[in-house]
Amino acid sequence: FTSTFSHSILNEAFDSGLFAKFPQVYHKSKFPPLHSHDVRVVDCKVYYKDPVVAEFAAAARAIDCLMHRELNDVEIPEEPEINFYKKYQLCLEDPYVDIEERESQKIDYDALLAKRKLFEESATLDVVAAVDNIWGNGEDDEISS
Repeated sequence: FTSTFSHSILNEAFDSGLFAKFPQVYHKSKFPPLHSHDVRVVDCKVYYKDPVVAEFAAAARAIDCLMHRELNDVEIPEEPEINFYKKYQLCLEDPYVDIEERESQKIDYDALLAKRKLFEESATLDVVAAVDNIWGNGEDDEISS
């Protein structure tokens, strides 16, 4: 399944992207992390086995592009060489500013799929490290508000 997120105000459509790995987030769901779902790329279109994941991927691509447009020049004080949108980018594809830039993008999906495969191979180690980092000892402590 593939999906398209349509932004009615901008009159723009965003196709499903390839999920990036989110190392900053502890994955506590019974479902696998988004970057680990089955994916295929055919004719530069990203397809997922699960239609809901395809919808999430289209929304993620829209968020990346919109965040890129709004925060392109915002720097992170502790990491001035990294733009805010790059650090928190949801998809592996580079975001674009407008439809013209989207149409001119040449995305190397073979390279992105290889990068994604590396994510999958290191996923178990990162989840353990994230648990230790966030919860201290890996136990499910409750968070109070």
